Amino acid sequence: MMNRRGFLGGFAAAGFGGITLFALQPTADRIDDLEATVETLDERVSALEDDSGASSPDDVEATRPSGSEDSDWVTSEGVGLTATDKFELNAGRFRVHATVDAQSEFSGFIAHIYDPSGGEANLFNELIQNGPLNWEGETIYTAPSTGDYFIEVSNTDFAWSLAFEPFKSGEISTPSLYSG
Repeated sequence: MMNRRGFLGGFAAAGFGGITLFALQPTADRIDDLEATVETLDERVSALEDDSGASSPDDVEATRPSGSEDSDWVTSEGVGLTATDKFELNAGRFRVHATVDAQSEFSGFIAHIYDPSGGEANLFNELIQNGPLNWEGETIYTAPSTGDYFIEVSNTDFAWSLAFEPFKSGEISTPSLYSG
C-alpha cells in the first residue's frame, strides 16, 4: 500500500516534469510558434484593414538604407508588440541603436534577436520613465553567422526602431553606458 508521502511525491514529480518539459521546448519549436502567431496576427490586421477601408501600412520593415554613407546599416522599425520579418545580417560585430517614441509617463522596451541557427539574444530590456519622450539607447551585438535574423519586440505600445551599425575593420569600441 502506497503511503501518503509516496503519493504526494509522485504527484509533485509528475507536475514538475510537465513544467520542465514545457520550459525546455526546443528553440526551433518556439520560433515556429512565433512565426505562426505573426502570420495569424497579420491575417487579423489585414481583415480589420479591409473592413475599415484603410490602406495597409508597413508597420514593420527591415531595410538597408541606400544612397548614403550608411548603406551597410540594417534598420528595422515597427509599432508595439511584434516580431519582424526576417532580414539578412552579416556575421560580425554591430553597434545597435534603438529609439522608442514613448508617449506616456512610464513605458518599457524589450527586444530579442533570433539568429539563423535558432539562437536568441537579449538586445534591450528597458524601463522608460518621465515620458513622453523620444528614448534612445545602444548596445553591442555580435552576429554569429551571416543569414536571416528576426527581432521580437515586447513591453511597448509605441513606435520603435533599431539600426545595426557594423564596426569597420580596425575600429575599437566600448559599449556606451546610458540610463533610460
